[in-house]
Amino acid sequence: MPMKPDEARLEILKHLFDVLYYFHAEEDTMSEEELDDLRIDLADIADLVGVSLGLEVVSVDDDGVITVTMKPTDIEAFIESLLNQTIIGEGKS
Repeated sequence: MPMKPDEARLEILKHLFDVLYYFHAEEDTMSEEELDDLRIDLADIADLVGVSLGLEVVSVDDDGVITVTMKPTDIEAFIESLLNQTIIGEGKS
């Protein structure tokens, strides 16, 4: 049974996370708390990359091939939108 589109999107984001973690984690020198913080940050970054690319799963084949469309957003507008959401979100109690 092929993956559902939401599952496929999560697989892609997990792959992005794994690549980022491989290059940023220093398991020999970082404490478990630091690694946990890094994992949270990298998961957020992977999600932001997916959103900023407009990543949408079109189909998932039986052999696991995931077909996607991407429509990269204007990065400056994307960042500004994120900052506005953060500022508005912080203003609420």
